[in-house]
Amino acid sequence: MVSTKPLTTFLILIDAWRWDKLNPVDTPFLFELSKKSRYGSLREPFVYQTRPAFIAGLDPEVSNIAEQFYLDPGDSLPKILKYCPDFGATFRRRVIDRLVRVNERHKGNFGSGAYGSVFNVPLPIAPFFGFSEKKLPYGAGYTASPTIFDLLKETGQTWLWLGYPTHNLLTSEVLPSFQTAFKYQDLVFLHFSETDYAEHRFGPDSKEYHEKLMEVDAVINQFVTANATNNFVIFGDHGAVTVKYHVDLWSGLDTLCTREHLKIGQDILFFLDSTRARFWFFNERSRRLVLDWLASVSGGRILTLEERRDLKINYLHHKFFEEMWVLDGPGLIFPNYYNAKTPELGMHGYLPNIKDNEAAYLVSEPGVIAESRDIQMKEIFGFLKDEIIDIHNHKN
Repeated sequence: MVSTKPLTTFLILIDAWRWDKLNPVDTPFLFELSKKSRYGSLREPFVYQTRPAFIAGLDPEVSNIAEQFYLDPGDSLPKILKYCPDFGATFRRRVIDRLVRVNERHKGNFGSGAYGSVFNVPLPIAPFFGFSEKKLPYGAGYTASPTIFDLLKETGQTWLWLGYPTHNLLTSEVLPSFQTAFKYQDLVFLHFSETDYAEHRFGPDSKEYHEKLMEVDAVINQFVTANATNNFVIFGDHGAVTVKYHVDLWSGLDTLCTREHLKIGQDILFFLDSTRARFWFFNERSRRLVLDWLASVSGGRILTLEERRDLKINYLHHKFFEEMWVLDGPGLIFPNYYNAKTPELGMHGYLPNIKDNEAAYLVSEPGVIAESRDIQMKEIFGFLKDEIIDIHNHKN
């Protein structure tokens, strides 16, 4: 492997690397590395889009990049979608997704232009929504506050990004892609994503999830061994929770709306994520009827204002929700607007009381003293700033 100059920092994301999977069975190399690193469990923000936390140190209510979809009719998905036949063949959905991405790029949104999809959102209501993460994470204007990439640019330093949304590499492709693209950058971001698929599809106790963790561990071993004089920040973006029950809000809401003559898009709008449901109301009658009905649904509850403040999702606007219903245990809202066919066996995106929702992390750098400490995801940004920007400024 190509050797790097001193003090390149490798920021390595292992998707769905659960806090207790830093162990000698699932990740033997990383477990040994943790004995001379800072390590522990990592708590993700209670949102879908977590990148603002680790690349800018921002809470969701500050970054305003939180759920993938938000209410934004003025800058929405193409309005032509509401005239498209709904729930059609997979091919038809792929054509629609291509239209969505072209439309986003045409508006200069190259982040959502890379990943944009309508997933399983009913097409008649799709034009009510837009994407909250519009820009590329390493591009200008991603957030109002400087990201680590903005700071690198200010100090004349360079980076390499090999990860979502511009790259969706198989584990076996990460190392060859790095070897091809590496030009002695100061920061290298690598994303191992197949572990996330394995925990969703097969569950966090499956041999498939274990085998993917082992495969990733072996590749990272090669990176660290060949670049031992450099810095490594290795972390999971969330944990992996075994799904134990399902809640079918979709059919219940359809029944309620039909019985009470509530029109979706005129009286009420809702977005069904996997672990939370978000609601907007256009009159008090619909609010009262829906909230009363939700209070009778077992398995979850409406978030209180105090909880929203504690979770840092008490926004100054209602683009993400007016009211949010959340699962209070390791369940799954199914069907939902991401998946209506086969329910996942593993999930994430739960409230902080569910420990297995937490990820693992470790920070390895020359001369570091081993330390175990649990952190919030936004502290990753602090590690990067200390290792790259502050050291660079001190040397100059």
